[in-house]
Amino acid sequence: HNFLSRMESIVAPAATRRRCKKIRKELGNSEIHLNGIGTPNNNKLIRFLKCESKARKTCDHETKSYDRCHSAVMGVGAFKGRPNCADQLKAWLSCVIDATQ
Repeated sequence: HNFLSRMESIVAPAATRRRCKKIRKELGNSEIHLNGIGTPNNNKLIRFLKCESKARKTCDHETKSYDRCHSAVMGVGAFKGRPNCADQLKAWLSCVIDATQ
């Protein structure tokens, strides 16, 4: 996952579950900024990761970790001193990618 640790933006991976393909299609090949909490593409990426995680019954820890961060950032403006959830999003994305291989 070294490529993820250096990146603050990504292009979403391919969908592996049919029900997730529509959400993935909405993202196209656009670059998604992982620190852009609340942006339309960031929100679509979250929906896509939730779909893939739920379909595979995996990445529960990463999903909950992101949810905790998101709630804190939206509530008090930061989580563990950061104004966004890029680290949690990277961990969740890595988990989903690992589950597809």
